[in-house]
Amino acid sequence: MNVLDIRAVHRTPDDIDLAVTMRAFMHELRTAYMKPYLIIYFEHKSILRPSYALIQPAANFNLATVRAHVMESFEPELNYFNNTKVKVPKNKLCNLVNHQCNKNHSQLIRFDRVCAVCIGTTPNGTFVNAMKLLDQTSPAPYHVYDFKDAYLSIFQDYKKTRVAVFGNYEIIR
Repeated sequence: MNVLDIRAVHRTPDDIDLAVTMRAFMHELRTAYMKPYLIIYFEHKSILRPSYALIQPAANFNLATVRAHVMESFEPELNYFNNTKVKVPKNKLCNLVNHQCNKNHSQLIRFDRVCAVCIGTTPNGTFVNAMKLLDQTSPAPYHVYDFKDAYLSIFQDYKKTRVAVFGNYEIIR
């Protein structure tokens, strides 16, 4: 008699697979890539455009979450799934927790929501940033980044992972 009704699991749920995979890769990047990088995470089915967060080299990694700065889309009013441009504030990120200031503070992002890491691999195996700075001379208080052409496949993989784990996009009118 099985009092606790324990059953063998023959297949790991997709979101757990995703969390384990992303945590392991991002943990590897802590020592193999010592620069800030962007991730794309699932926020909600009604948000079609990708949601980005910036991971700092000294980010706090917990068992299920990572501390990251959530970035705003370059064109947030365009809720379009191919809207890949992201704004990164210039000198407006704060790494302190639980204090008041007018900078962007970090938040906890769950690993089971991370669908892509914007890091590419060169043919010789070196990690590189998959994003490019679009206009370095802009006087705006932020930089705009987009995918390098060579690493657009990361964005395509994000869309596949998003649909596979979280279901189809929902268009709300």
